[in-house]
Amino acid sequence: MSRWRAVAAIALLVCAGCADGGQRGTGISSFEGNVIAVEHGSAQAPASADGVGGIIVTVEGTDLQTQTDSQGAFSLRGTFAGDTALRFARAGDGLDARYSVNAPAGGTTTLHDVTVQAASGEVVPAAVYVAFEGRAVGLDCAMNRLVCVSVAQPAGEADEDDTYVVDLTDSTVHDSAGHALGCDAFAPGDTMAIDGAYLRDGTIGQADITRH
Repeated sequence: MSRWRAVAAIALLVCAGCADGGQRGTGISSFEGNVIAVEHGSAQAPASADGVGGIIVTVEGTDLQTQTDSQGAFSLRGTFAGDTALRFARAGDGLDARYSVNAPAGGTTTLHDVTVQAASGEVVPAAVYVAFEGRAVGLDCAMNRLVCVSVAQPAGEADEDDTYVVDLTDSTVHDSAGHALGCDAFAPGDTMAIDGAYLRDGTIGQADITRH
């Protein structure tokens, strides 16, 4: 995903001093997922050839890398956040593809059922899920949307890369006791667990949200 570009259109209720300062992008973040196909041109690479194993997955700008197993699964953990890119490469068939995503600090981003298109260098996941601890910095109840940053992102240090808009319309929202909540139950500074999917417009939706 990428960040929601229309954040400026929402009247943000900025939370000042609701967390201690610190370094930008603190917290251990995770990428995980699975590759289900590698496509060369218009034909899918046969499993008996290169298959989905042995693809080197790297977090650009870091020394973090791993290799997909024989089933295409991969997992990475390290210090990264905000606009991030994963590179999928393999020497055997010249594979070199890239996927950009906005990864919340301290969260887990999952690329589900990935197809890597060798000719175009595109990485196409069937869905992208994200789970992280968020802190509210604004809301627009008319649009039923909540604006937040990761709690691992110190207050006052977030920029547009670190801001996430959560669509509450198709999400399940409740408190820690399981009581259903609406948008008006939130205020800047509230913290919550968010587990949802990146939607086509860059927002997070279809989420399970627990306000602490």
